[in-house]
Amino acid sequence: MRTIRIATTIAASAALALTLTACGGDDDNGAAKPTQASSAAASATPTTATSPSGTPSASVPETGQPAPTADGGSTGSQTSGGSSSNGNGNGNGKNPSSGSGSSTAQPADCATGSLKFTADQVSRPVNHIVIKATNNGSRPCNLLAFPLLAFEKDAQAATAEIEESRPQAVVTLAPGATAYAGVTTSSGDGSGERSVRSSVISLHLHGRNGGSIGGAAKIPAPGGSLYVEPSAAKVTYWQDNMTDALTW
Repeated sequence: MRTIRIATTIAASAALALTLTACGGDDDNGAAKPTQASSAAASATPTTATSPSGTPSASVPETGQPAPTADGGSTGSQTSGGSSSNGNGNGNGKNPSSGSGSSTAQPADCATGSLKFTADQVSRPVNHIVIKATNNGSRPCNLLAFPLLAFEKDAQAATAEIEESRPQAVVTLAPGATAYAGVTTSSGDGSGERSVRSSVISLHLHGRNGGSIGGAAKIPAPGGSLYVEPSAAKVTYWQDNMTDALTW
């Protein structure tokens, strides 16, 4: 019986010790003392610093403004419209195009098939006719040098050109435009080696590398028949107006 009582006393003393340990954290006023973890968390909480005047601290930039650097400048740049600029003002990352551009293609050389030819008698100067070439095509074309003319079916050479009539630039015919070439048909005093009557004038266009280009155009002689002294006949370079074509 005594052994049982001793064991019971020991068990009761142990239980009382545990109870006092759990309740022993209270201070003298009955308030719970803070634990070590809660004290550390409280000391780590930052405080908000405000200036005496109530304005934001200089270390915190206003919304939408770049943060100041140590030398008083700012980092980054603010763009408008929500797009970034690449330094050339267009904001698309590409260099601006320069100029049509595109370069404009040069007109092709005229072909006899795209031109309409006529031969007209003129009153002045005497012994002259004018050859007209009108662009019937839809594109501009260059009319090179002078027309290669023949007044006879079996002519051995084209009519000689008047070199002094060479224009400063090649005549470019826009669609519907007309160029002119003056033709001296005879010497005027009958000093030519011989004369012929021609009802058709054969015309070839001058090529860029010399000689003729394309097929021949057959032009009816003005009045149905034209008096020509082949050795005295001459033709001007193509001109963009009739006055220049009939100067020689």
